[in-house]
Amino acid sequence: MRLSLFKWRAHFYSDAAWLLYLLKKQIKSHQTFSIYGAGELGQDLYFRALANNLTADFWFDKIAQVKPFSVFDFDIQSPQQLDAKQFDYIVIASNAYLSEIKNFLLEQGVQPSQIIGLDLC
Repeated sequence: MRLSLFKWRAHFYSDAAWLLYLLKKQIKSHQTFSIYGAGELGQDLYFRALANNLTADFWFDKIAQVKPFSVFDFDIQSPQQLDAKQFDYIVIASNAYLSEIKNFLLEQGVQPSQIIGLDLC
C-alpha cells in the first residue's frame, strides 16, 4: 500500500524535521533563510538546522513587538522589522497561526516562493 505524502510525513517526521526537509530541498549554497515563530516548533527547527550546518539569519516572533527577547542567545525580532530582501526563504514554524503568518508575510512583500510552511505537503 502506498502512503500519501501527507500521511508519510505525519508517520515518519516531526513537524520540525519536515520543515527542515522542505528547507533543505529549496535552499542552495549561499542562500539565506529566516524563521518566523520562536515557540517550541521554532526552537526545534533552529537546533535541527544548526545540526545540519544551516544557520538562520533572522528570527521573528510577534511577541517581540511587545517585549524584546532572546532564545539561545539569538535576538528575536519583531515582524514589523521584517524586510523580504533580508532572506531568500522564511520558514513558518507554527501550526496554529500558519495562515495568519503567511498572509502577513505576503502583505509585507514576501513572495510565495520564499515561504516554507507545514502546508507544503
